[in-house]
Amino acid sequence: VVACVIFSLGLAVAFSKRINNSGFLQKVASKIIYGEFLYKCYESIHSYCSHKKSIIQAIWLSFAVQTTSILFFYLVGQAMGASLDLKSYLFIVPLGFVCSSLPITPASIGVGQMVFLAIFNLYMNAKTQIGPNSVSLFQIVTFVWGLFGGAIYLFKKKYTLDAKPSV
Repeated sequence: VVACVIFSLGLAVAFSKRINNSGFLQKVASKIIYGEFLYKCYESIHSYCSHKKSIIQAIWLSFAVQTTSILFFYLVGQAMGASLDLKSYLFIVPLGFVCSSLPITPASIGVGQMVFLAIFNLYMNAKTQIGPNSVSLFQIVTFVWGLFGGAIYLFKKKYTLDAKPSV
């Protein structure tokens, strides 16, 4: 709930024309470390305020992907004999993905497996291989699915737009 409120407030600030036109954020950004970079990020997000349909599509797509990922982990866990309900996976999987994204090792090799091992072992209060096996299978499926998408991209007919000079 807290994350949803913070996300909603962030979007409200990012898409607010009044805040953008006031120049307040630009003044604040000029006085802090990495302010110029942060302001450019803000401008990039704000440029989508006239493309609300794209934002809604992206949010729904993200929701669908996260739901599919959680269900994937749930099904793998059930196949491996885990005694966890779906609510547990709603907590474990997103937390594991967030922790896996931390750049601890080069290319984060093995971080996901260790994160999910630790989270599942702590949550189940037992030693289990459900976490690392699930994330390894998830990575393999994602890789194969990416190869399929890459093949479509490579073999699709390429279209070019002819630019007409303006008068």
